[in-house]
Amino acid sequence: MNHDARVKRCQVRPIPAPPYITEAPPEPDLTSGTPTAHMNRCQLAASEAGATLFRNAVAFAWVGKVIRRIADRLVLERPRAIQAGLCEGSSDLIGWTPVTITPEMVGETVAVFTAFEVKLRTGRPDEGQRNFITRVQDAGGIAAVVKTPEQAREIVTRCKRGKP
Repeated sequence: MNHDARVKRCQVRPIPAPPYITEAPPEPDLTSGTPTAHMNRCQLAASEAGATLFRNAVAFAWVGKVIRRIADRLVLERPRAIQAGLCEGSSDLIGWTPVTITPEMVGETVAVFTAFEVKLRTGRPDEGQRNFITRVQDAGGIAAVVKTPEQAREIVTRCKRGKP
């Protein structure tokens, strides 16, 4: 390979400009009966009571350069496994609730780890989810299975008053 060919191969190629967002993202679904809408309502209720919670989606996936697309399948070059979320069994909504410490502790406010496993009315947590909730509670955090937005709001409100 001659010098000019090597230089051309090593040149930095310009990165295309990202697509510009021209409109606001859609409002979260709060009205339908889907599990996502139910979780959004529980997250909003806990937020209104003072908690800051984020969606924690636990997942496993493969990433890499797509070299071929066959119907609903991809062939990846140099595939790498990635995991998302905290850990297997961790709650759907995680974050913190600000709690004011008693006067003996100078009236400071601390962030108490908060984890809500959101289930529909008939849903039940699996063993890993129950274990995660127990571990958070044993460490002094706020953790529960919530089935209604009102339940999420009540738990946050009660804990902010210092009543577990």
